[in-house]
Amino acid sequence: MAGHRGLWERIEAQLANRHSDAAMVWFHVASAGEFLQALPVMERFMAAGYDCALTVTSVSGIRWVEKRRAAFPRLILVDYLPFDTRANVARLLALIRPVAVVYARYDFWPNLIFDTHRAGVPQFVIAAALNPASVRARMGLSRSFYRDLYGCMKGIYTVSAEDAEGFLRACPTHPNVRRVGDTRVDSVLERARSSTIPRLPSRVAASTVMVLGSCWPQDEPNVFPPLHQAMARFPNLLLIVAPHETDEHYVNRVLSDFAPHGAMRMSALSLQRPMRSRVIVVDTVGQLAKLYAYADIAYVGGGFGRGVHNVLEPAVMGVPVIFGPKYENSPEAVAMRADGVGFSIANGGEFARVVTDLLSDEKKRVTLGASARAYVEQHAGSAQQCFELIRAELDQISASRVG
Repeated sequence: MAGHRGLWERIEAQLANRHSDAAMVWFHVASAGEFLQALPVMERFMAAGYDCALTVTSVSGIRWVEKRRAAFPRLILVDYLPFDTRANVARLLALIRPVAVVYARYDFWPNLIFDTHRAGVPQFVIAAALNPASVRARMGLSRSFYRDLYGCMKGIYTVSAEDAEGFLRACPTHPNVRRVGDTRVDSVLERARSSTIPRLPSRVAASTVMVLGSCWPQDEPNVFPPLHQAMARFPNLLLIVAPHETDEHYVNRVLSDFAPHGAMRMSALSLQRPMRSRVIVVDTVGQLAKLYAYADIAYVGGGFGRGVHNVLEPAVMGVPVIFGPKYENSPEAVAMRADGVGFSIANGGEFARVVTDLLSDEKKRVTLGASARAYVEQHAGSAQQCFELIRAELDQISASRVG
C-alpha cells in the first residue's frame, strides 16, 4: 500500500522522460523470480530497437528490479502495477501505448487482460506453467472464467508439454499454445557468463565449500544438525549460509547456531586478515548466485516450506544440488531429480546421508556437477524462441493493418 502512494505521478514522470519513438513492449511480472524469466526476452526486444515497460506486483520484486535497472537504458518504466480496475487499465494503456503485453509465468489480473484484449493489444505468456489437474481446467465456473482469460492471449508459451496440455484443457480451442521451455534457463546462463565473482579470503578456495542458498527457518531443523556432524567429520568443510531474508533476527540466529565454528558475517570478511571461521553468513542481498561459484555442494532452501527456490543458479556453476521434499513448484528441480543430478531429501537423516556421500567422493561431486551444468545448457534457447515467436506475431499484425 505504501508503494502505491504517488504511483501515478511516478509512472507519468518516467514515461515523460522517454525520448524515443520506438515501439513499446510492456512486461508484467509478479516478483523477482518471474523478472528473471522475463529478462532475457526483454533484453532481446531492447537489442532489436524496442523500448520496454515493466510492472511488478510484489514489494520484494520491485526492490530487486530497481537495483538492476541502471543496466537497461531502454527500460523506460519500472513500477508497481496499479490496482486492477478498468479505469486504471484504461489510463495505463493510454500512457504506455504498448504494441504488446508479455506476462511471465502467471499473475493474471482479469481487468488488465480483458480490457487490453478489447483494446486490440496482443498479449502473450512466456514460461507459462499449469498443472493438467488444476481446478482451473476442471471446475465449471472456474473453467469458464479461465477459458475466457486464456482466450485473450495471442500466444501461450509453456515450460513443458504437461503445462501445454493443462492450458489446452482449460482452453481447448486456443490456436497458439506450444511448449517452448523455461526462459529462466537463459537468464541464469547469461548472468553466470557476465557475473563478477566476489573475492573471498583464500581459505574459502582452499576448502570444500557447501553453500546453503535461500534458507528458511523450516529448513534449519533438517539441515543444521547434520551439518554440525559433517563439520566434525570433515575438517576441510566450510559453509556459506545465505538466508532467504537477511534481517538481523535471522542472521543473528544463524550466527549463534554456528558459533562453535567461529561463524562470521560476510560483510565482516577481510582479504588482509587470516580467516579462521568455517561458517560465513551472508548478510547482504544480491550475492547468492555469484557465491555458488565457490561451492562444491549446494543446498537450496524452501523445500520444507512453500516450495524450493532457484536450483538453476548452483547447477549452472557445475554444482550438485540438494533440496527439500516440496519441489514440484520447480520444473527444473523435478527434471534434475529424475536425471539423478539433483537430490530431494525428506528429513535430516536423508540429508546427512547425501551430504556424507558427496563429501566422501570428490570424483562423484565433480561428475554430478558437470551433469548439472550440462542440464542447464541443454535447456537453453527458449528466450530466443519466445522473442522470435512474439516478434513474428507483431510483424504479422503490422502487415495486416498496412494491407
